Amino acid sequence: EGWGEVAAGGATKEGTQTDEDGGVRYVQTRGEVTEVVPVDFVVPPGTSLVAITGPNTGGKTASLKALGLALLMARAGLHLPTDPPRGGLGAAVPWTRHVLTDLGDAQSLDLEGGLSTFSAHLKRLQRILRASAEVKASAAAA
Repeated sequence: EGWGEVAAGGATKEGTQTDEDGGVRYVQTRGEVTEVVPVDFVVPPGTSLVAITGPNTGGKTASLKALGLALLMARAGLHLPTDPPRGGLGAAVPWTRHVLTDLGDAQSLDLEGGLSTFSAHLKRLQRILRASAEVKASAAAA
């Protein structure tokens, strides 16, 4: 099943909530893989750092991609591909003005640049850091 099929079958009836305190509640998240393995995210408001750990091929990258896609889907007003609410709590993600991400392998996009996968990743991270500094500076000026 792709994202569209999963979203159509598992979107919460109440829709997506935005959490003004910045917390994340995303239960039984489905990624874009063929064999769906759901994952739960619960990050309390006020949390400043989350470490995602686990073995190789344990789903860390797929889980973070699913969360990033959820942020973008919520910004677009789409229902999130999660199970129905438990105890009245549906999916909730923080409202973000910007989503800065490094997804995919830029090496395939830079065939003539001669970048290794790691070098391409570092260049993307450099752009993300620059963009986040600009966002922070514009917020401080406002």
